[in-house]
Amino acid sequence: MLHRLGWIAFFMTAGMLAGGPYTAWSVRVKPLNLGELTEGARVIFEGECVEIRSGKDPVSGLVATWYTFRVTQVLKGEVGKEYVLKQYGGSDGDLHVKVPAVEYQVGEKLILFLYGESKLGFSSAVGMQQGKFSIKEIPETKVRYVTNGMPAMLLFENMPTAVVPLNGRGMKAQGTERLRSERLEISEFKQEVQRLVDAQKTKER
Repeated sequence: MLHRLGWIAFFMTAGMLAGGPYTAWSVRVKPLNLGELTEGARVIFEGECVEIRSGKDPVSGLVATWYTFRVTQVLKGEVGKEYVLKQYGGSDGDLHVKVPAVEYQVGEKLILFLYGESKLGFSSAVGMQQGKFSIKEIPETKVRYVTNGMPAMLLFENMPTAVVPLNGRGMKAQGTERLRSERLEISEFKQEVQRLVDAQKTKER
């Protein structure tokens, strides 16, 4: 099954997160359902990438990339009108550091699920690419939807949900297409995320 084979192994710099020696350590990322993505995120917001810059990080001395997002709606956590995400890797003059990381483009609109910042101020999307939901539109019907590339059968695995995925025309998917579709109408998706956030708050009380 896809959800059993979807483990990704990669190496990151230990100093990036813990401030310790720059030795490599292995991190495993498994497929996460929407409930797990929501619970694992410190902040969740809808926004647009408006600036990207890369260079030497004055805090850690590592090469980093800063992505600035203009925030349009906050779904979890405390976020202002802009949010700056600092990730390990990038370029500093002739020095180029390439690591497995989620990348963003200026003008890209999305809903992001982000971990809290490390002691050195680094962060990343929860579950790598799984925490990045791109906002798109079906040209024929102008229906806006989000997708992180995972089919609904994995995104909602082992959890109740009222969200029905969309077909290629922006209508409610039927039959097996409901399991395979990666398109989620944006308003329904945000309502489901907010429901999960509220449920988590209630559980923590």
